[in-house]
Amino acid sequence: MSIIGSGGADTLVGPGEDAIWYVTLEDGGELVFADGAVRFDFANIEFLQGSDSGTDTFIVSELGHVTGGIEGGAGAGDLLVSDNARVINYAGLETVSDLLGLRGDATWNVTGEGTGTFAVDSNLVAFGFTGLENLTGTADNEDTFIVSASGSLAGILDGGDAGFDTLVLDGGTYDTVTYTATGPTSGTIARDDDVITYEGLEPITDLSVADDRVFDLTGFSDTATLSESGGMVTISSDDLIVPITFESFTFSTTGLLSLTINMGHSDQDLPLGIEIPFVSRDQLTIGALNLGSASLTINGEDGVDEVVITGTVTAGDITINAEKITVSSTVMATSVTLTAAADDDGAVDAAGDYLAGIFTGFYIATPEAIIKILRPNRSEGSGST
Repeated sequence: MSIIGSGGADTLVGPGEDAIWYVTLEDGGELVFADGAVRFDFANIEFLQGSDSGTDTFIVSELGHVTGGIEGGAGAGDLLVSDNARVINYAGLETVSDLLGLRGDATWNVTGEGTGTFAVDSNLVAFGFTGLENLTGTADNEDTFIVSASGSLAGILDGGDAGFDTLVLDGGTYDTVTYTATGPTSGTIARDDDVITYEGLEPITDLSVADDRVFDLTGFSDTATLSESGGMVTISSDDLIVPITFESFTFSTTGLLSLTINMGHSDQDLPLGIEIPFVSRDQLTIGALNLGSASLTINGEDGVDEVVITGTVTAGDITINAEKITVSSTVMATSVTLTAAADDDGAVDAAGDYLAGIFTGFYIATPEAIIKILRPNRSEGSGST
Protein backbone atom coordinates (compact mmCIF):
# COMPACT_ATOMS: atom_id res chain seq x y z
CA MET A 1 0.00 0.00 0.00
CA SER A 2 1.22 3.50 -0.80
CA ILE A 3 0.24 6.98 0.36
CA ILE A 4 1.11 9.79 -2.03
CA GLY A 5 0.68 13.43 -1.19
CA SER A 6 -0.70 16.03 -3.57
CA GLY A 7 0.36 19.63 -4.02
CA GLY A 8 0.89 21.83 -0.98
CA ALA A 9 1.91 20.72 2.50
CA ASP A 10 0.78 17.18 3.35
CA THR A 11 0.96 15.59 6.80
CA LEU A 12 1.08 11.88 7.63
CA VAL A 13 0.10 10.97 11.22
CA GLY A 14 1.22 7.76 12.93
CA PRO A 15 -1.10 4.78 13.48
CA GLY A 16 -1.64 5.09 17.25
CA GLU A 17 0.78 2.31 18.13
CA ASP A 18 4.53 1.78 18.06
CA ALA A 19 5.93 2.48 14.62
CA ILE A 20 9.19 2.95 12.73
CA TRP A 21 9.45 5.60 10.03
CA TYR A 22 12.19 5.11 7.42
CA VAL A 23 12.86 8.32 5.49
CA THR A 24 14.95 7.25 2.50
CA LEU A 25 14.03 9.89 -0.11
CA GLU A 26 12.95 13.50 -0.18
CA ASP A 27 9.57 13.48 1.58
CA GLY A 28 9.36 9.75 1.04
CA GLY A 29 10.07 6.41 2.62
CA GLU A 30 8.32 3.60 4.49
CA LEU A 31 6.20 3.38 7.64
CA VAL A 32 6.36 0.05 9.47
CA PHE A 33 4.32 -1.01 12.49
CA ALA A 34 6.66 -2.21 15.21
CA ASP A 35 5.45 -5.82 14.93
CA GLY A 36 6.25 -5.74 11.20
CA ALA A 37 2.74 -6.93 10.29
CA VAL A 38 1.80 -3.74 8.47
CA ARG A 39 3.95 -1.53 6.30
CA PHE A 40 3.35 0.95 3.50
CA ASP A 41 5.29 3.41 1.39
CA PHE A 42 4.75 7.15 1.38
CA ALA A 43 5.83 9.88 -1.03
CA ASN A 44 5.43 13.65 -1.38
CA ILE A 45 4.65 13.96 2.35
CA GLU A 46 6.17 17.18 3.71
CA PHE A 47 5.32 16.64 7.40
CA LEU A 48 5.54 13.47 9.49
CA GLN A 49 3.79 13.31 12.85
CA GLY A 50 3.96 10.55 15.43
CA SER A 51 0.89 9.40 17.28
CA ASP A 52 -0.11 10.43 20.79
CA SER A 53 -0.30 6.86 22.10
CA GLY A 54 2.56 4.98 20.44
CA THR A 55 6.34 5.24 20.43
CA ASP A 56 7.65 6.50 17.10
CA THR A 57 11.18 6.05 15.81
CA PHE A 58 12.20 8.18 12.83
CA ILE A 59 15.25 6.93 10.94
CA VAL A 60 16.50 9.37 8.30
CA SER A 61 19.03 7.93 5.84
CA GLU A 62 21.77 9.83 4.08
CA LEU A 63 19.53 10.48 1.07
CA GLY A 64 16.38 11.07 3.11
CA HIS A 65 14.97 14.53 3.64
CA VAL A 66 11.74 15.94 5.07
CA THR A 67 11.11 19.40 3.67
CA GLY A 68 8.48 20.34 6.24
CA GLY A 69 9.35 18.71 9.55
CA ILE A 70 9.06 15.80 11.96
CA GLU A 71 7.01 15.92 15.14
CA GLY A 72 7.07 13.14 17.69
CA GLY A 73 3.60 13.63 19.05
CA ALA A 74 2.65 12.95 22.68
CA GLY A 75 3.84 9.35 22.72
CA ALA A 76 6.67 8.43 25.09
CA GLY A 77 10.21 7.69 23.97
CA ASP A 78 10.00 9.11 20.44
CA LEU A 79 13.42 8.99 18.78
CA LEU A 80 15.16 10.54 15.79
CA VAL A 81 18.25 8.88 14.31
CA SER A 82 19.91 10.49 11.32
CA ASP A 83 23.18 10.76 9.41
CA ASN A 84 21.68 13.28 7.03
CA ALA A 85 23.37 16.61 6.32
CA ARG A 86 20.22 18.36 5.14
CA VAL A 87 17.87 20.50 7.15
CA ILE A 88 15.24 18.76 9.27
CA ASN A 89 12.98 20.69 11.61
CA TYR A 90 11.71 18.51 14.40
CA ALA A 91 9.92 18.71 17.75
CA GLY A 92 8.46 16.55 20.51
CA LEU A 93 11.19 13.91 20.33
CA GLU A 94 12.65 12.47 23.51
CA THR A 95 16.09 11.66 22.14
CA VAL A 96 18.19 12.78 19.22
CA SER A 97 20.86 10.15 18.53
CA ASP A 98 23.77 10.24 16.09
CA LEU A 99 22.19 13.24 14.40
CA LEU A 100 24.44 14.21 11.49
CA GLY A 101 27.13 12.21 13.23
CA LEU A 102 28.70 10.73 10.12
CA ARG A 103 29.16 14.15 8.57
CA GLY A 104 31.66 15.81 10.92
CA ASP A 105 32.11 17.65 14.19
CA ALA A 106 28.98 19.27 15.55
CA THR A 107 27.85 22.19 17.72
CA TRP A 108 24.72 21.93 19.86
CA ASN A 109 23.16 25.14 21.23
CA VAL A 110 20.62 24.55 24.00
CA THR A 111 18.72 27.80 24.42
CA GLY A 112 15.51 26.72 26.15
CA GLU A 113 13.91 23.76 27.92
CA GLY A 114 14.95 20.94 25.60
CA THR A 115 15.09 23.52 22.82
CA GLY A 116 17.85 24.79 20.59
CA THR A 117 19.78 24.23 17.39
CA PHE A 118 22.21 21.67 16.08
CA ALA A 119 24.79 22.23 13.34
CA VAL A 120 27.45 20.17 11.64
CA ASP A 121 30.51 22.39 11.54
CA SER A 122 31.80 21.20 8.18
CA ASN A 123 28.43 21.64 6.43
CA LEU A 124 27.16 24.75 8.17
CA VAL A 125 23.74 23.11 8.34
CA ALA A 126 21.48 24.00 11.28
CA PHE A 127 18.67 21.95 12.79
CA GLY A 128 16.07 23.41 15.11
CA PHE A 129 14.73 21.21 17.93
CA THR A 130 12.19 21.53 20.73
CA GLY A 131 10.83 19.28 23.46
CA LEU A 132 13.90 17.04 23.72
CA GLU A 133 14.90 15.29 26.93
CA ASN A 134 18.24 13.78 25.87
CA LEU A 135 20.99 14.79 23.47
CA THR A 136 23.55 12.25 22.25
CA GLY A 137 26.63 13.01 20.18
CA THR A 138 28.32 10.61 17.81
CA ALA A 139 31.19 8.29 18.72
CA ASP A 140 34.71 9.36 17.71
CA ASN A 141 33.49 12.85 17.01
CA GLU A 142 34.06 16.32 18.45
CA ASP A 143 30.76 17.62 19.77
CA THR A 144 30.51 21.01 21.45
CA PHE A 145 27.45 21.51 23.66
CA ILE A 146 26.68 25.16 24.49
CA VAL A 147 24.00 25.62 27.15
CA SER A 148 22.77 29.18 27.65
CA ALA A 149 21.35 30.63 30.87
CA SER A 150 17.83 29.77 29.69
CA GLY A 151 18.82 26.35 28.36
CA SER A 152 17.99 23.14 30.23
CA LEU A 153 17.65 19.43 29.62
CA ALA A 154 15.48 17.02 31.59
CA GLY A 155 17.46 13.92 30.62
CA ILE A 156 21.13 13.32 29.81
CA LEU A 157 23.58 15.28 27.72
CA ASP A 158 25.87 12.60 26.27
CA GLY A 159 28.92 13.34 24.18
CA GLY A 160 29.07 9.79 22.83
CA ASP A 161 31.88 7.26 23.00
CA ALA A 162 35.47 8.38 22.46
CA GLY A 163 36.12 11.57 20.52
CA PHE A 164 36.67 14.90 22.28
CA ASP A 165 33.37 16.38 23.44
CA THR A 166 33.09 19.60 25.42
CA LEU A 167 30.45 21.50 27.37
CA VAL A 168 30.23 25.29 27.65
CA LEU A 169 27.82 26.94 30.08
CA ASP A 170 27.27 30.26 28.38
CA GLY A 171 26.27 33.06 30.72
CA GLY A 172 23.73 33.51 33.48
CA THR A 173 23.90 34.72 37.09
CA TYR A 174 23.32 32.30 39.97
CA ASP A 175 23.47 32.09 43.73
CA THR A 176 25.17 28.67 43.80
CA VAL A 177 26.64 26.41 41.15
CA THR A 178 27.48 22.87 42.31
CA TYR A 179 29.63 20.53 40.24
CA THR A 180 29.45 16.85 41.18
CA ALA A 181 31.79 14.45 39.40
CA THR A 182 30.58 10.85 39.38
CA GLY A 183 33.17 9.35 37.03
CA PRO A 184 35.93 10.16 34.54
CA THR A 185 33.51 11.75 32.05
CA SER A 186 30.21 11.96 33.93
CA GLY A 187 28.50 14.01 36.59
CA THR A 188 25.96 16.75 37.27
CA ILE A 189 26.01 20.53 37.32
CA ALA A 190 23.38 22.31 39.40
CA ARG A 191 22.87 25.96 38.53
CA ASP A 192 20.66 26.81 41.47
CA ASP A 193 17.62 24.56 40.84
CA ASP A 194 18.48 23.70 37.23
CA VAL A 195 20.44 20.43 36.99
CA ILE A 196 22.39 19.28 33.93
CA THR A 197 23.32 15.58 33.87
CA TYR A 198 26.17 14.70 31.53
CA GLU A 199 28.12 11.69 30.28
CA GLY A 200 30.96 11.20 27.84
CA LEU A 201 32.35 14.74 28.13
CA GLU A 202 35.86 16.08 28.28
CA PRO A 203 36.65 19.68 29.42
CA ILE A 204 33.80 21.74 30.85
CA THR A 205 33.89 25.54 30.78
CA ASP A 206 31.48 27.66 32.82
CA LEU A 207 31.16 31.30 31.74
CA SER A 208 28.36 32.10 34.17
CA VAL A 209 28.57 34.37 37.22
CA ALA A 210 27.94 32.73 40.60
CA ASP A 211 28.23 33.87 44.22
CA ASP A 212 29.20 30.42 45.48
CA ARG A 213 30.77 27.51 43.63
CA VAL A 214 30.97 24.01 45.11
CA PHE A 215 32.94 21.07 43.72
CA ASP A 216 32.22 17.52 44.89
CA LEU A 217 34.97 15.20 43.67
CA THR A 218 34.41 11.51 43.00
CA GLY A 219 34.16 8.46 45.24
CA PHE A 220 37.48 7.27 43.84
CA SER A 221 40.96 8.36 44.94
CA ASP A 222 41.32 11.72 43.21
CA THR A 223 44.58 13.46 42.39
CA ALA A 224 43.53 17.00 41.53
CA THR A 225 45.12 20.34 40.72
CA LEU A 226 43.55 23.74 41.39
CA SER A 227 44.95 26.81 39.62
CA GLU A 228 43.97 30.17 38.14
CA SER A 229 45.07 32.27 35.20
CA GLY A 230 43.57 35.45 33.83
CA GLY A 231 40.54 35.29 36.11
CA MET A 232 39.67 31.71 35.09
CA VAL A 233 40.01 28.93 37.68
CA THR A 234 40.62 25.33 36.63
CA ILE A 235 40.32 22.15 38.68
CA SER A 236 41.48 19.00 36.93
CA SER A 237 42.38 15.36 37.55
CA ASP A 238 46.12 14.97 36.98
CA ASP A 239 47.21 11.55 38.19
CA LEU A 240 50.14 10.37 36.07
CA ILE A 241 49.86 6.73 37.19
CA VAL A 242 46.17 5.81 37.14
CA PRO A 243 43.46 7.04 34.72
CA ILE A 244 41.85 10.38 35.49
CA THR A 245 38.86 10.24 37.79
CA PHE A 246 37.05 13.34 36.49
CA GLU A 247 37.25 15.82 33.65
CA SER A 248 38.54 19.36 34.11
CA PHE A 249 36.29 22.29 35.02
CA THR A 250 37.13 25.90 34.22
CA PHE A 251 35.10 28.83 35.52
CA SER A 252 35.27 32.60 35.93
CA THR A 253 36.05 34.34 39.22
CA THR A 254 33.76 37.23 38.29
CA GLY A 255 31.37 37.92 41.18
CA LEU A 256 32.71 35.00 43.20
CA LEU A 257 32.15 35.11 46.98
CA SER A 258 33.20 31.58 47.94
CA LEU A 259 34.76 28.43 46.52
CA THR A 260 34.29 25.10 48.30
CA ILE A 261 35.96 21.83 47.31
CA ASN A 262 34.77 18.57 48.88
CA MET A 263 37.37 15.93 48.18
CA GLY A 264 35.02 12.94 48.39
CA HIS A 265 34.82 9.74 50.41
CA SER A 266 37.34 7.74 48.33
CA ASP A 267 36.23 4.25 49.24
CA GLN A 268 37.23 2.44 46.05
CA ASP A 269 40.80 2.32 44.90
CA LEU A 270 41.34 -0.69 42.68
CA PRO A 271 39.87 -1.39 39.22
CA LEU A 272 37.83 -4.35 40.44
CA GLY A 273 36.09 -2.21 43.04
CA ILE A 274 38.14 -3.56 45.96
CA GLU A 275 37.73 -1.24 48.89
CA ILE A 276 40.85 -0.51 50.95
CA PRO A 277 39.73 1.86 53.70
CA PHE A 278 43.14 2.41 55.26
CA VAL A 279 44.87 3.55 52.06
CA SER A 280 42.06 5.45 50.34
CA ARG A 281 43.28 8.95 49.67
CA ASP A 282 42.65 12.19 47.81
CA GLN A 283 45.29 14.76 46.98
CA LEU A 284 44.74 18.36 45.94
CA THR A 285 47.64 20.51 44.76
CA ILE A 286 46.98 24.26 44.68
CA GLY A 287 49.11 26.24 42.27
CA ALA A 288 48.92 29.97 41.59
CA LEU A 289 45.42 31.01 42.64
CA ASN A 290 43.93 34.49 42.93
CA LEU A 291 40.36 34.53 44.23
CA GLY A 292 40.46 38.17 45.29
CA SER A 293 38.40 38.50 48.46
CA ALA A 294 36.41 35.30 47.91
CA SER A 295 36.75 32.64 50.59
CA LEU A 296 38.30 29.22 49.95
CA THR A 297 37.18 26.11 51.85
CA ILE A 298 38.62 22.64 51.29
CA ASN A 299 37.10 19.62 53.06
CA GLY A 300 39.10 16.40 52.99
CA GLU A 301 36.14 14.23 54.05
CA ASP A 302 36.67 10.45 54.39
CA GLY A 303 39.92 8.65 53.68
CA VAL A 304 43.46 9.99 53.89
CA ASP A 305 43.41 13.42 52.27
CA GLU A 306 46.31 15.70 51.47
CA VAL A 307 46.37 19.35 50.43
CA VAL A 308 49.58 20.87 49.08
CA ILE A 309 49.97 24.59 48.33
CA THR A 310 52.78 25.15 45.84
CA GLY A 311 51.83 28.50 44.28
CA THR A 312 50.94 31.96 45.53
CA VAL A 313 47.38 31.93 46.87
CA THR A 314 45.28 35.05 47.39
CA ALA A 315 41.83 34.81 48.96
CA GLY A 316 39.63 36.09 51.77
CA ASP A 317 39.14 33.49 54.51
CA ILE A 318 40.95 30.21 53.85
CA THR A 319 39.86 27.03 55.65
CA ILE A 320 41.50 23.67 54.98
CA ASN A 321 40.53 20.40 56.69
CA ALA A 322 42.63 17.35 55.79
CA GLU A 323 44.91 14.71 57.30
CA LYS A 324 48.00 16.22 55.67
CA ILE A 325 48.51 19.89 54.82
CA THR A 326 51.69 21.32 53.29
CA VAL A 327 52.28 25.01 52.55
CA SER A 328 55.42 25.74 50.55
CA SER A 329 54.54 29.09 49.01
CA THR A 330 53.02 32.48 49.76
CA VAL A 331 49.49 32.67 51.15
CA MET A 332 47.77 36.07 51.34
CA ALA A 333 44.44 36.00 53.11
CA THR A 334 42.26 37.71 55.69
CA SER A 335 42.47 34.58 57.83
CA VAL A 336 43.87 31.09 57.44
CA THR A 337 42.63 28.07 59.39
CA LEU A 338 44.45 24.78 58.87
CA THR A 339 43.06 21.71 60.64
CA ALA A 340 44.78 18.33 60.36
CA ALA A 341 42.98 15.44 62.05
CA ALA A 342 43.20 11.71 61.48
CA ASP A 343 40.56 9.22 62.55
CA ASP A 344 41.27 5.78 61.12
CA ASP A 345 39.04 2.92 62.23
CA GLY A 346 41.35 0.57 60.37
CA ALA A 347 40.36 -2.87 59.20
CA VAL A 348 40.89 -6.47 60.14
CA ASP A 349 42.30 -8.33 57.15
CA ALA A 350 40.36 -11.44 58.09
CA ALA A 351 40.38 -13.08 54.66
CA GLY A 352 43.76 -11.86 53.49
CA ASP A 353 42.17 -9.57 50.91
CA TYR A 354 44.79 -6.86 51.36
CA LEU A 355 48.08 -8.33 52.54
CA ALA A 356 47.49 -12.11 52.83
CA GLY A 357 50.21 -14.47 53.94
CA ILE A 358 51.32 -14.15 57.56
CA PHE A 359 49.42 -10.85 57.84
CA THR A 360 46.01 -12.47 57.39
CA GLY A 361 43.77 -11.49 60.31
CA PHE A 362 45.96 -8.55 61.37
CA TYR A 363 44.38 -5.27 62.41
CA ILE A 364 45.66 -2.49 60.14
CA ALA A 365 45.34 1.25 60.77
CA THR A 366 47.53 4.14 59.65
CA PRO A 367 46.30 7.37 61.28
CA GLU A 368 48.52 10.38 60.56
CA ALA A 369 47.85 14.11 60.92
CA ILE A 370 50.49 16.57 59.71
CA ILE A 371 50.73 20.31 59.01
CA LYS A 372 53.93 21.48 57.31
CA ILE A 373 54.60 25.15 56.69
CA LEU A 374 57.84 25.16 54.74
CA ARG A 375 57.74 28.78 53.76
CA PRO A 376 55.27 30.61 55.97
CA ASN A 377 53.99 33.88 54.55
CA ARG A 378 50.97 35.86 55.55
CA SER A 379 49.40 39.09 54.46
CA GLU A 380 49.74 42.14 56.64
CA GLY A 381 46.64 43.45 58.38
CA SER A 382 44.22 42.24 61.00
CA GLY A 383 44.01 38.67 59.74
CA SER A 384 45.26 35.63 61.60
CA THR A 385 47.23 32.53 60.71
